[in-house]
Amino acid sequence: MKSGHDNVVWSLLDTGELENLQAFTPPNFPWLSIHEDDKITPLQKAALAGISSEAFDPYFRVIEWVVGEGADPAQQAPVSCTYGTDLWKNHDKKGTRVHIDYKNHSAVSLVLSCRKCLEHEMSQKGKQQADWSREIEYLKGALALMAKTEVNVKRPRITISRSVVELWEGLCQCTKTHNVTFETSDGQVTAHDLVLQKASPVLDAMLCGSLVEARRKTIEVKDATSSGVSLFLEVLYTGCTCNDLEWHTVLTAMDLAHRWSVDYIVVMLSGILQTLINEENFVAISEAAAYKGPDSLRKACRMFGNNNKTIQSQLKAGKLPRIVQDLLGISEGLNAQKRRRSL
Repeated sequence: MKSGHDNVVWSLLDTGELENLQAFTPPNFPWLSIHEDDKITPLQKAALAGISSEAFDPYFRVIEWVVGEGADPAQQAPVSCTYGTDLWKNHDKKGTRVHIDYKNHSAVSLVLSCRKCLEHEMSQKGKQQADWSREIEYLKGALALMAKTEVNVKRPRITISRSVVELWEGLCQCTKTHNVTFETSDGQVTAHDLVLQKASPVLDAMLCGSLVEARRKTIEVKDATSSGVSLFLEVLYTGCTCNDLEWHTVLTAMDLAHRWSVDYIVVMLSGILQTLINEENFVAISEAAAYKGPDSLRKACRMFGNNNKTIQSQLKAGKLPRIVQDLLGISEGLNAQKRRRSL
């Protein structure tokens, strides 16, 4: 049986009132639960809530926050779900009514199914009779948010004093005590060997043995920019950043974290990358996701690519790298050659 606070949370999920939702949501709210009566997921409750509203943004903010808290866009409503919703146009309620079932759908497939249904209705009946353009715009926005926001269950977090973060930030910036130098493509960046060795087994081996890096206390990373190395170090020392980030800087920092086996930084930076995916950087981020990124980044790239017209056109034309085609799950048959048998 749900607690009183849980009932309030469920009631607020479809209101677009993020501040109230945040205020009444207990720290241990079960974001992967199923509604006791309706048999739907929390994210399904929020996903279609703003489809008929005049302002989409309040509902988009709720979706983004709910996913960030741990609601899974891939979680499905059970077979026992009988919940559904009706949409219609006021000028002809009977002639334009559309029914959407939630059974066996996840939040993502629910949004996609609803969009497909409305597009079909508008195609069959004509835009003058059944103009669902604005609703389709909402569904595209909701889908994009679920793609960009981290889809895994929220990672455990702890609350620490700002003073602790400021202490480590000060250490990161205290260059006069640094004793390791990174030689990047556009300059030098410095850090403390003790911090590097404790965080990375790879850097520990490089700085502790008889290698050149250990003797010179210098690590060459000529394939990385100073901004990328600086971001890696900032997150390593403090677990956060105050800077506005460019996608290529985050990508460089994640590559370094992967190279030096600092797995938690790979996860943290991949979460940032999910919010930065666009048509321009899709291939670069997707390649990194395929080779180095956690599953959440691969899912975000896959969802963006499968719902972007430009990417889909490039995919059908065979213009995407094979690794990206594989990530999207549609490489077979594109540019395929006949298999030959050796005789």
